[in-house]
Amino acid sequence: PLEPDAALAAIQRGVRDDDVVLATTGFTGRALYALGDRPGQLYMVGSMGCASSMGMGLAIARPERRVVVIDGDGAMLMRMGAVATIAHEAPRNLVHVLLDNAVHDSTGAQATISPFVDRAAVAGVCGYPSVVRPTGEAELSRAIAEAGAGPVFIHARTLPRSDHKLPRPTIKPYEVADRLRSWLDESS
Repeated sequence: PLEPDAALAAIQRGVRDDDVVLATTGFTGRALYALGDRPGQLYMVGSMGCASSMGMGLAIARPERRVVVIDGDGAMLMRMGAVATIAHEAPRNLVHVLLDNAVHDSTGAQATISPFVDRAAVAGVCGYPSVVRPTGEAELSRAIAEAGAGPVFIHARTLPRSDHKLPRPTIKPYEVADRLRSWLDESS
């Protein structure tokens, strides 16, 4: 499994400058912010499991943009019905990345049932046309950079986070949303 920050850095290397990146709540969003904030990133706050649905809506509303959703295993398990809906709606510009560390890291590292549920298989059975299981940083970056018509599902196993001292974004959630909206309007 990948180190969590190495996985996020690999994702950042794979995204394009005009991609929208949505990060799930908890440590994932905070770590992405710490690695490098940018106007095209949105950090979910208090909406566990909703990043993929929000990403689907954004991908449908803005088909000219590629939308990369960074999900966590606990969050995805919480709202697994979204996988079927995403597959049904089939936004060709959606890349759904699952970082699977088998724990709810930001709430105390309680184990999830992740080892018993093959989410890549679930995505494939639901109808995602492309499912990728990268095992290294370069593979993860390449899978994102080369993602074709989606929705694409990328399942990357990561280690639980050892450093829990992540900064919180200094910008308020509504400011992040306003900034993303403005960035989308200006760069269209």
